[in-house]
Amino acid sequence: EFNNLGFNYQWHDGLFSMILTPPEVDGSKTMHFHPLCGVHQFRVPTSLLKNQTALNDQHAFRKYHIDGYKGPNTQTATAVYDPVDEIVYYTSLMKNEVACWDINEKLSPDTF
Repeated sequence: EFNNLGFNYQWHDGLFSMILTPPEVDGSKTMHFHPLCGVHQFRVPTSLLKNQTALNDQHAFRKYHIDGYKGPNTQTATAVYDPVDEIVYYTSLMKNEVACWDINEKLSPDTF
């Protein structure tokens, strides 16, 4: 349940925002993603998403990782990645602000 500026509502969602990192030397990319209702962010190598055999493996979930915890009331909608400065910018719903995260830092309330 959300309460924003005195307006109470419930929101059921799934994957809400995704960003891709620039290719590494080997061509691999990482997809970072989060649900709207969540306060955590996750990542997965895109090579896994492109490999149907690997996706069917019962242990494929082990390739998904948590980037970190953003903190209380840090639900975000849109995420935009600046590949030059390696910063992700977010629309922070509950705080009515723009938040950011340096993708080279561990995601935490102190770095969000």
